[in-house]
Amino acid sequence: PICAGAGLVAVLVVGVAVLAARADISADPVVVAAWWAAYLVYLGVFLVGAELIRRRPPWPSPVTVVLLFLAASSMWLLAPHLGWTALLSVVTTAVAAFDLSPRAVVALVAAQTLVFPLGGVLAAWEASDVVFQTLAYLAFQVFAALVVTTARREATARAELAAAHADLHAATALLATSSREAERLRIARELHDVLGH
Repeated sequence: PICAGAGLVAVLVVGVAVLAARADISADPVVVAAWWAAYLVYLGVFLVGAELIRRRPPWPSPVTVVLLFLAASSMWLLAPHLGWTALLSVVTTAVAAFDLSPRAVVALVAAQTLVFPLGGVLAAWEASDVVFQTLAYLAFQVFAALVVTTARREATARAELAAAHADLHAATALLATSSREAERLRIARELHDVLGH
């Protein structure tokens, strides 16, 4: 829940930043409408995929990641001069690292890293800016993936440890019961032998 909340804040920051700065998405109203549609799709898919609206999304986890990727890429390519929209690639990577295999996460990071310089070229950035920004967001994505993967492994290890502890507790109780039964049986035999003599 905390991770989902932090991701939601990051997603909302992008939309609020565009509204607060009265950023010029484009002179073309169709591009503006497409950007906001992509943003709302991203926000809606994130809310459902992160289980902030309902318990489970009506689709599998890979679909969530693909939809987030497509919406974020669309927003980036429609208005690459809004640099903070690239933040959504980091959020998408975190979502993927939580649910998907490491190979799928690597593929996603590679795809997003290829989309980023394309937007820089469309915005007519200097080559050095394209390279620097691409490497910076690549590093942010890798960091997000590593943090989420580590947290997921830790949670899995904790659950396995709790299960092992429960098994150990049950085995200890069973051993104690078995020891008591063996002692009772030994005493009963000794009494039987004494009475028999």
